[in-house]
Amino acid sequence: MYCIVGGAFSGKRAFVRSCTQGQKLSWVSAYQGHDWRDWPDRWSEKTVLVMEGFEVWIKQALDQQQNPQYILDSFHALFSQLQEEEAKRRLDDNQSAVYLIMLEMGRGIVPLSPEERSWRDLSGWVAQSGSVASEHVYILWHGLAQQLK
Repeated sequence: MYCIVGGAFSGKRAFVRSCTQGQKLSWVSAYQGHDWRDWPDRWSEKTVLVMEGFEVWIKQALDQQQNPQYILDSFHALFSQLQEEEAKRRLDDNQSAVYLIMLEMGRGIVPLSPEERSWRDLSGWVAQSGSVASEHVYILWHGLAQQLK
């Protein structure tokens, strides 16, 4: 599993596309209105799964008054499920992989509003969980990728 972290419009999608040239991609994108829980149905056989928009899914969950710990646990469970499915699929086709595209929010700036602070903090914790679960972690700034793990 790969975790790609970076600011808005920092080249995360382009980086994923350059890493997966010649492979078919299955996208689960909050920006396209997809629900993260639909990943099993959206991940076609012999494709690379790309998930993006975690901050949107987190904000939606917070807006629904879900407990922050429950949200964090849900994404931690998602990352475990993705690891398992990726390992199974790799036995069959050796091309399946998972790319998590995570938005770096704030760069250390703490929002004044408690709601925005909670959103930023939770998004950071989910990104940490995704990074820990991933074999490879990259950070992108201004289109430049640096491998962290």
